[in-house]
Amino acid sequence: MFASTLAGFVFAACGGPQPQIGIPGAMAQGSAIATHAQRSGSWMLPEAKSEDLLYVGSFDSGGVGVYTYPTGKLVGTLTGFTIVEGLCSDKAGNVWITDASSVSYGPGEIIEYPHGGTKSIATLNDAWSPNDCAVDRKTGDLAAVNVTAGNTLDEGLAVYAHARGTPTYYDDLTANTIAATYDDAGNLFMAGYQGPSAEALYWLPEGTCCVQQLYNSNGNQIFGVQTVAWDGKFLAVTIGSNRINRYELQDGAAKLVDRIPTKCCVVPVQQIWIQGSILVDWAASESGNYVGLWHYPAGDLFRKIAVGAKPYGVTVSAAPK
Repeated sequence: MFASTLAGFVFAACGGPQPQIGIPGAMAQGSAIATHAQRSGSWMLPEAKSEDLLYVGSFDSGGVGVYTYPTGKLVGTLTGFTIVEGLCSDKAGNVWITDASSVSYGPGEIIEYPHGGTKSIATLNDAWSPNDCAVDRKTGDLAAVNVTAGNTLDEGLAVYAHARGTPTYYDDLTANTIAATYDDAGNLFMAGYQGPSAEALYWLPEGTCCVQQLYNSNGNQIFGVQTVAWDGKFLAVTIGSNRINRYELQDGAAKLVDRIPTKCCVVPVQQIWIQGSILVDWAASESGNYVGLWHYPAGDLFRKIAVGAKPYGVTVSAAPK
């Protein structure tokens, strides 16, 4: 998936009775299942359809807050999920939300919403627990990376041709895949765990059959990988809690272009999003939960948006032109 961030101020709603600000509060699993089909608690201001939007999902609350981008005004919420994990968007502005559906890592769903809409328009069924998603803007294929909780099933990666139908499953070489992103050529990159603690970089080269570990240009494993995003030119990889490495693909290896010291990604096990010159990251500050907008690649925070629950995944959806 991609990255973006925010900074600075919280926006107050104007005029008349207002819906509750922020990501919806936590729901009991039974309640979430009961409202799953209709998601009747969702709302959206009419202005949202014509604005670029930032979607912020909360693992804890089971909801998604929708904000104007990059100004950060709350314009809607989407509810009725069980466990919201990663978010992604396609070139049409449609937004996909991964819903793990179960704390036991059972089957899950990836649910599509139109830009600024409250009613889902498609649901993809996943045999396992989707943790993040990415859309190939070249083909429209959707990839969902799954938490397999140590199982040996070849279901760590699910790829849906044209974001529809039954997926092709791949063995992702790891029991826990955190994040995914496509580059402009259709290569899929994934951040995952190799063993109990050694995070590594994986990829599915465009047009190939098998997931592989991606090594650096010296033939060595890239350690400390937390999440990945495509910035339009380079693969951005968060390393540890305070650095982004940028790589270019060269002869089937990741050649290091530069290292960017940054204070973003301070809880670096979730997803980021890069939209042009802005990186969107979520982080839990000492004073509350917020999503940060950071100048990219400079790495300085210029706006933060308070949200009502601990964020997990973020994506930006551009208004249809």
